[in-house]
Amino acid sequence: MEYSDVLKARSTTFSWKTDQVPVEIIQEVCEEVYNYAPSKNRKIPYVVDIIDNTDPEMRKQIHTMCHRNTDHNMMIDKGNPQVLAPTLLAFSTRDVVYEETKFQTIEQRPGIGIANTDNIEIGIAAVSFIYGFTARGIDTGLCQCIRDAEGMAKLIGADRRTNLFIGIGYREPHPLYIDPRTDRSRRIPYAYGENPYPRPAFEDVYKIRVK
Repeated sequence: MEYSDVLKARSTTFSWKTDQVPVEIIQEVCEEVYNYAPSKNRKIPYVVDIIDNTDPEMRKQIHTMCHRNTDHNMMIDKGNPQVLAPTLLAFSTRDVVYEETKFQTIEQRPGIGIANTDNIEIGIAAVSFIYGFTARGIDTGLCQCIRDAEGMAKLIGADRRTNLFIGIGYREPHPLYIDPRTDRSRRIPYAYGENPYPRPAFEDVYKIRVK
């Protein structure tokens, strides 16, 4: 698949088939991101836990803890069914204090600087994973609406607070899913092909000052 085709093929998935991505492909993409995704001084300040998300009770708890809209109660909230994928990638930060201070012991970056770098690098890794899976015909869905990051980490067995989920699997094109919070059929948050959030104008984002 050409790079431009990969970019065009990606879109957020809300409804999933039960088939899991083969572990060999997951391993391959993990190694690809590990070897080639940019990381400042190769610190890689994150951990990615690969979660089997097929247990019904755990799926329910994860979806409940990823409540979409706090203005809405559970009965009307659309949910974040991205986290109902049969496999989840859970991102958390990794302690890299030693790597931070190995060659620079006098001036230390403030906590906000470290947090910003961690978040930037998680974003870089997330995009690398998304396009790595897309290039292999695997669908993805992002979710950062994690209402209890510490509780989520405990639930999935991670060492630190969960910052981001990427669901991976194969898209079920039907626009309905079973919400495990209510055991009711519900429409996915946004129909495939629908763009509820307007994109800013190109010129408002890109300021090209080269000739």
